[in-house]
Amino acid sequence: MKGARIILQYLPIFAAGATAAMLTANSINQERKFDVYWENQKISSSGLVIDGTAYVPATELAKHFNTSVQVDPPKSVIRFGAVGSTGGSSTGQTTAPASQSNAPFEKELVTNGNFEAGDGAKGYYDELVSIPGWQRTGKAQVGWINDGSFAIPEALRPADTGNKYFVGGWGDSEPVPVLRQTIGLSAFSEDLKFGAVKFNLKALMGAPSEEDVRGHMLLTFLDKNNKALATITVKSPAITELTENGPQMLPRSANGSVPKEAASAVIQLKLSDHVNNWHGVYVDNVSLMLSR
Repeated sequence: MKGARIILQYLPIFAAGATAAMLTANSINQERKFDVYWENQKISSSGLVIDGTAYVPATELAKHFNTSVQVDPPKSVIRFGAVGSTGGSSTGQTTAPASQSNAPFEKELVTNGNFEAGDGAKGYYDELVSIPGWQRTGKAQVGWINDGSFAIPEALRPADTGNKYFVGGWGDSEPVPVLRQTIGLSAFSEDLKFGAVKFNLKALMGAPSEEDVRGHMLLTFLDKNNKALATITVKSPAITELTENGPQMLPRSANGSVPKEAASAVIQLKLSDHVNNWHGVYVDNVSLMLSR
C-alpha cells in the first residue's frame, strides 16, 4: 500500500461498482454509524454520516496501512474522497468531493415566489398582468391581497404574506391557467452525482371554492434530455379545512431526495381538474431549497 492513493466510497449514496475500500450499506444504523471494510476485512466501526457526508477517524485508518494518511491539521476525521495521497495511481472510481461545495445549498431557488415583482389585478376581468420569473399558460393571474376582488381581510391573512398572490385564472377555455417555473440545477451537479441532495418545497395554499377540487403544486425533476425523473404533488387544503375566522391560506410542504441525474426542476401551480369558470388556485410564498 505504500505510495498508493486511498479511495473510500459510501454505498449506496456514492455507488460506483467495486471499490478499494467499501462501506457496507446494511451496517448503517439509525445513529448513522457504519463499518469500514478493506478487502473484506473490517478495519473500523467508527464511521459516521453527517449531513450526507461520510467520515472516519484518521487514526483508525492510518494504523491499518503502511503509509501515512494525509490530514490537514488539526482535523481528526477524514471526509470520504481522495483521503490520503502520497503519489501513485488512483483506482479511477468516482468519489465524493474532498473540498467544500460551492453549490447554493439552503438558498432560495424560486424567482418571485412571493409574486411581489410585477403588477397585480384588482378584478376578475382585468387585463393579464406580467408575472416575472413565471411562464404563464392560459389566463393565469396575480392579484392584490389588500384591494379589489381578490382582497383577503387582514385578520384572515397568514402573517407572512405580502401585497400580492397567485389567484388562479379563468378556465372557460383551453388551455387551462397554469404558472410554471424552470430552475436549472447545474450548480449542484457535482453533489448530485453522489445522490445525497435533499429538497424542501413549500408554499401557502388556499382552498378552491369547489369541495371536490384541489389546487396542485407540482415539482418535477428532469434529466439533461428533459425526461421526467420524478414528480412530487403538493395539494392545497380542502375548503372544509378552512375555518371562518382562520387564515385563508395554509402552509403546505414536501421533502425528499433529488434524483442523481436531475438537471433541472420544474414547479407548476394549477387546479387538479378543469373547471368551466374561475380556477381559484390561491398560492403565495412558493419556495424550493436544496440541502445535503
